Amino acid sequence: MDTLKVLLSICFLHIQLICWGQQYDVHDRIDSLKSRLEIEHDSVQYGLICTEIGYEYFDNDNGAALEYLTEAFKILSNHSSDSLQLVRAGRLKGQILRRLGRLIEAEKVFLQVLSTAHSQHLYNEETKILNGLGVLYTFSTQYDKALDVNFKSLLLKKKFNDPYQIATTEINIALVYYKLKRYQTAIEYSLIAIKRFNTIDQKDQLIANELSVAYSNMALSYLFLEKPNDYQKAYEYLKLSEKYCNNECSPTYI
Repeated sequence: MDTLKVLLSICFLHIQLICWGQQYDVHDRIDSLKSRLEIEHDSVQYGLICTEIGYEYFDNDNGAALEYLTEAFKILSNHSSDSLQLVRAGRLKGQILRRLGRLIEAEKVFLQVLSTAHSQHLYNEETKILNGLGVLYTFSTQYDKALDVNFKSLLLKKKFNDPYQIATTEINIALVYYKLKRYQTAIEYSLIAIKRFNTIDQKDQLIANELSVAYSNMALSYLFLEKPNDYQKAYEYLKLSEKYCNNECSPTYI
């Protein structure tokens, strides 16, 4: 059994190493946006361009992304009457702060723009902010808060009947239950998400990425259940995770 555990762990590590997305070359677009910034005199437009530069720096230079998004959020807070522009800039800033490990600051920004998104019925932004808080609370081991925001996100997404978005949140919930060592519940939510993804006719790499995560979570959950035949199930689900990843997964999904 111990040998099989080691092999399964090695297999899972192998998946982590090979599932890297193809990076898109954004330097030309960033240079173009910076050129526009140099000649822009309107405060709101300046803030919006800063938002776009910050967005383009995501996963390429998170320090630079934070610099531009901080400027954007500050300017739009003072000059923009468009709630969507302000909430988007704040949400992106919160995501970058979270990625940089500045979790207290990230939570503060997320909560600040969440209230605006909710009051202004900005569905897409509200769910993204809830998702961001869910990740933040999960990886800061605040699992009760993580479940709370994830279930709020799930209820909101079900109102709009978007199977892809619903399933991604179910995967996030499964991850929290895995962290709580409630492995059977983690498996149940992973299975629900997988079944929901399979109802979507048009499959793409994003769905494949999510399926890879779901199968990985199931594999690890079976591994730690330590019941008869569970090690074999864990191995089978790890192989499925590798199949769906297909060398195309972004590090975001690992």
